[in-house]
Amino acid sequence: GSLTRCYEIGNAVLRARRANMDPVAAVVEKTDGRVVVRGKITEHRMEILEGFSRGMFMVQAFASVDPAESRYRVHVQNEFICCFRVCSNDENDSDPDNLVVCAPHLITTVDVETGYPITTEELRVGQRVA
Repeated sequence: GSLTRCYEIGNAVLRARRANMDPVAAVVEKTDGRVVVRGKITEHRMEILEGFSRGMFMVQAFASVDPAESRYRVHVQNEFICCFRVCSNDENDSDPDNLVVCAPHLITTVDVETGYPITTEELRVGQRVA
């Protein structure tokens, strides 16, 4: 069940860290997932509106992973709802052609160093995430 799955993912992260391997890769392998971006949160806006935590955050891709240093915007409403690649200087650009992933797919954010999950409430500018 769910608890077993959580245990297996956490165990994979701990094993990767002990072996000085990439914990994010361990999560991806264990979940059959994929990494959309590895980068730093450069902007974060969140507010409580009608009982929901709503907002967005921007991630600037690391140059070592993405030479174009692409930017991504993730929309949040209590959870991660969708992610767009931002291809213009218009931060509100939500061109459907640039949609990378959206619910009902599971979208999560993890710390690139530890592999630990980062919830919507824990997001901060400067965090290094995948």
